[in-house]
Amino acid sequence: MKKNLLSLLLLISTYQFTSAQTNLSLAAQLTYPGISFAGCWHYVDNSFNEYALVGASDGVRIINITNPTNPVPVASVPGEASIWRELKTYGHYAYVSTEAGSGVAGVTNGLQIIDLSGLPGSVNYKYYSDSLLGSLLMRGHTVTVADNGFLYVSGTHLANGAVGGVLIFSLTDPWNPVYVGQYTTSYVHDCIVYNDTMISSELGNGFSIVDVSNKATPVVLQTQPTPANFNHNTWRSDNGNVLFTTDEVGGAPLGAYDISDIANIKLLDIYYTQNMPNSEVHNVRVINDFLICPSYGSQVTIVDAARPANLIEVGEYPTSGNLCWDADPYFPSGKIVACDMNGNIYVLTPNYIRACYLEGIVTDSATGALLNNAAVQVSVVNLSENTNLNGEYKTGTVTAGTYTVTVSLTGYNTKIINNVQLNNGVLTTLNVQLSLVGSGINDIENNKGVFIAPNPVTDKATFVIPFANAKAQVKIYDALGKLSQTVVNNYGTFTLHRNDLNTGMYFFEVMNDEQVKARGKFIVQ
Repeated sequence: MKKNLLSLLLLISTYQFTSAQTNLSLAAQLTYPGISFAGCWHYVDNSFNEYALVGASDGVRIINITNPTNPVPVASVPGEASIWRELKTYGHYAYVSTEAGSGVAGVTNGLQIIDLSGLPGSVNYKYYSDSLLGSLLMRGHTVTVADNGFLYVSGTHLANGAVGGVLIFSLTDPWNPVYVGQYTTSYVHDCIVYNDTMISSELGNGFSIVDVSNKATPVVLQTQPTPANFNHNTWRSDNGNVLFTTDEVGGAPLGAYDISDIANIKLLDIYYTQNMPNSEVHNVRVINDFLICPSYGSQVTIVDAARPANLIEVGEYPTSGNLCWDADPYFPSGKIVACDMNGNIYVLTPNYIRACYLEGIVTDSATGALLNNAAVQVSVVNLSENTNLNGEYKTGTVTAGTYTVTVSLTGYNTKIINNVQLNNGVLTTLNVQLSLVGSGINDIENNKGVFIAPNPVTDKATFVIPFANAKAQVKIYDALGKLSQTVVNNYGTFTLHRNDLNTGMYFFEVMNDEQVKARGKFIVQ
């Protein structure tokens, strides 16, 4: 569900409710009593076995999910107790960060390295230590691995008390990462990296776009506030032009930002989960322009982001407890693995389906003015949208069908449009004109070929009515709907003189055979 966070956002509100387990089905569930799970990631060995790597409160659990209905735990790597444990992979190595505060066997454990090459048998692990830092890495909140062979550890704390934003390591030797630089402008909770650009989630500072081509001296290129200005994580669209953000603040929305021009970043849309709009998305991942959203309130949702200015929820699965921490959709088989803080690991089968998109503009039928805050309601699926300052509305549903659309705004006649067909993956454009209450003109959409020149009228104007006969009449109303004059038209044309009317907006209504054949408007100056 979408709704306004602040009136300044001037974005559309959506209220739509669907049943649980929409387009997400449970293949298997593992439960570990007394354990809390945090981040999760994937690994595939040389035999194409798929493994879920899950950060637990007591270490890392490794589970073979090649058969999704029969997941098999194969290894448990111990770690100091902490509810925060995140991990990513590079080759056959996993890099694990934790907020655990003290050492294991005398070694601080902010970065654990696991060699996965022995799976499905035993695995080896160790903790990072490098004298170049001047001290051991004691704590790290999250880890990111870039395709070009660098490791980024965010939210770092060193044993000497120093707090770093992001520490950067070369993975030329993946078993022995080498420190090469750091970003210290702000505390960083998480980051993503592509090419030589880092996008850092900086909690109170929103997100920053950072040039890390020189790892020793990162340069901030742009900083952008997010809807609640407490950015938890980000992920890019498949084409890289849109950034999706989460804020770890109760009731905060997911945001979609156009970052194609970083000098002019634009907020495109916001998204709230439909069934629990006050429970924010915790992490967002992107696959084939779908958003995978593990959330507070404990659920996973799928959002169609193919049209990023119109985010539409198309899938949902309820988990347990207060927080579904993470979800990973990147297994080659298409499975999704999610985990929650109540000790549950879920293997989910997604059905990725595009939404039915309904978009348009609402205007004043007489003046063409864009109408803000007009309500656009779609029957049955309980959609209710309000237009923005540009008169635009954008909405949609996962369910194809024929709907009735009702458009209303205080002071205007309500318009009902029947038989609006919505189809999955198809944009239906429905522009609507509303007439003022009391104008006497209920539908001014098409003048049916009536020609008025000049318009606006400054001296006199000629009306040409192509279908007129001896019974034709032209009725002219002022802006308040008061009849100003009636012209009997026998020849298909007549001349209107400026002196017969006051300055202002007028409406005309062409009657032929006692039926209204056309309506329209003109201006007298």
